[in-house]
Amino acid sequence: MAKRNPFSRFFGVWLREQTYLNLVYLILAFPLGFAYFIFFAVGITLGLGLSIVLIGFAILAFVALGWWVFASFERLLAIWLLRVQVPPMDKPGAAPVGIWERFTTLLTNPVTWKSLLYLVVKLPLGILSFIVLVLLGGISLALLVSPLTFFWLPITIEFTGQSAWVLDTALEALVGFLLGALLATISLHVFNYLAYISALWAQLMLGNPRPPAGAAHQAVASAQ
Repeated sequence: MAKRNPFSRFFGVWLREQTYLNLVYLILAFPLGFAYFIFFAVGITLGLGLSIVLIGFAILAFVALGWWVFASFERLLAIWLLRVQVPPMDKPGAAPVGIWERFTTLLTNPVTWKSLLYLVVKLPLGILSFIVLVLLGGISLALLVSPLTFFWLPITIEFTGQSAWVLDTALEALVGFLLGALLATISLHVFNYLAYISALWAQLMLGNPRPPAGAAHQAVASAQ
């Protein structure tokens, strides 16, 4: 299959469905991270504060359940929106039998603890995504609408404390629009890269890798 030229690869980002799915994922990162933070902060504080009575342990158990549910939701979100293959969260092998075996399996499952770290850092990563989205998106949008606003609300771009560029003519507004289109395209590539890093992070933290198909059969055959 022939490779696309650099021009189509650069501007074709506007036509890719994945670009907008990535945007949705990045937009959701901050509110979800904030919700997880509130849940854990309130739940752990109440659970430890009331640990002298049974209700405190019940609250902590509920927090632990929410921890796993949130991690499962984040895994599905990465699969649905980022279109990345994330392995199952449970440990490979036979399913545990009985409450005690389930409990010990959960404690020894690496994803149990990796997913907790994932949820903890979701808020700072969400804040970073929000800042990048607002900064690049806001500047791009302001420049894109400059042809509509130059005559009553001209945009001012300050280079230093003593020099600035005021887009108050039709020609300057047109130049601003072209710059905005270029910046918006670059911004979409930046957003896609952030989503790509998020996909790798989800793969690393929210799944237990499975051996390749046929690996178990080869191991048995080699042992015989």
